Amino acid sequence: MRMVCAVDDDASRSSALRPWLRLFARSCHDACDQAASTARDAEALIERWQTAGRFRSDSTAAALLEVLPTMPVLDAATVARRLGVTEQAARNALRSLESYGIVARAGGRRNLRFTVPEIVKNIRQTGPDGGRSPQLPTCGFVGPRSQERCHLPSGHRGQHRYTP
Repeated sequence: MRMVCAVDDDASRSSALRPWLRLFARSCHDACDQAASTARDAEALIERWQTAGRFRSDSTAAALLEVLPTMPVLDAATVARRLGVTEQAARNALRSLESYGIVARAGGRRNLRFTVPEIVKNIRQTGPDGGRSPQLPTCGFVGPRSQERCHLPSGHRGQHRYTP
């Protein structure tokens, strides 16, 4: 039976971990840089929005500008809860921001939702690949009447969906 010295074993484990630790440290550093860059971009956007709209400092719209970077998709109910105002005040603020092009309608008639296009664009550009998501293999089913391919991932359950 061969005895292995604990010191040799620790040294080999340590040398095996070094590349992984370097990669992990580099990834943490890159994430911090990206977070700082995103924060600077958000501050610049808020400043630009404030000067473009010239909102009163005590208005709901001005308060909403401060939280928009954390809410890229929102509705009046969410804004009202977040800012502690009535839904009517939230709707008025959203309409005001919409008139300046800061938010855009994203759909829904009954429960109208808005997006912040510049924030959504920044989120899509974030990441090591510039925001491009890896492409999943699609179902590939071809509709018998439309002759269009299903755009859902392969192996999905339920009805087939076609590219609009």
